[in-house]
Amino acid sequence: MPQPTQSLPEYTRCVESRGGSEITIVHYKRDEWAGDGYLGPYHVFAEYVTSSGRLLQAYASAKSLDVMESLVASLRTVTVREQE
Repeated sequence: MPQPTQSLPEYTRCVESRGGSEITIVHYKRDEWAGDGYLGPYHVFAEYVTSSGRLLQAYASAKSLDVMESLVASLRTVTVREQE
């Protein structure tokens, strides 16, 4: 999970608890490239930890602020259920 640094001036971190799970969502703006591909200026990371310690991580990048905001809103709706 990215940590705040001077190179991430638009860094935002949100931690929520829901149904025994802890959800951490981080997003920031920074132009990034991977090989020859442009990942976009907006990046979103999410980490879900269930009450039993199971971990789910997600990452996405976006080329516009609107898409990044939609990604964050969508990630807030994810529910991680324990298997019985």
